[in-house]
Amino acid sequence: MARQVTVTEAAAILGVSRKTVKNLIAAGKLTATKIGRLRLVDLPDEVVLPTEPKPTAPEPPPAPDAALLAAQLAQAQAELEAVKSERDYLRAHVAQLTQNVSALTATIYQVTEQKALPAPRPRERAWWQFWRREEGG
Repeated sequence: MARQVTVTEAAAILGVSRKTVKNLIAAGKLTATKIGRLRLVDLPDEVVLPTEPKPTAPEPPPAPDAALLAAQLAQAQAELEAVKSERDYLRAHVAQLTQNVSALTATIYQVTEQKALPAPRPRERAWWQFWRREEGG
């Protein structure tokens, strides 16, 4: 006995597109019954519904080699010591540069106090008064 399914369901069961199912119906390879706008496809019982594969648990990664881990640890520790040494050098260099900046700042203040600019003169007339029109002219 054939079971009746929609065109969309038949396409999913057969693993093809809706267009292919409609073409198979038109070619006479599948039979269908039209009820209003709905078309039911007669699928034979031999057609097996596809089943979704059961997800399998991923295999655990292989255990790492102890000698390899020890070598990687030693390399990481050597890199850490090199970075610490570089950090200490840079800290000392920054401290030296900070002292140099402080000394230069003090020198600049001394020089500017010795060569202070004279006080600005008060203006006699505002700039816009130069463009004033003469009266009676």
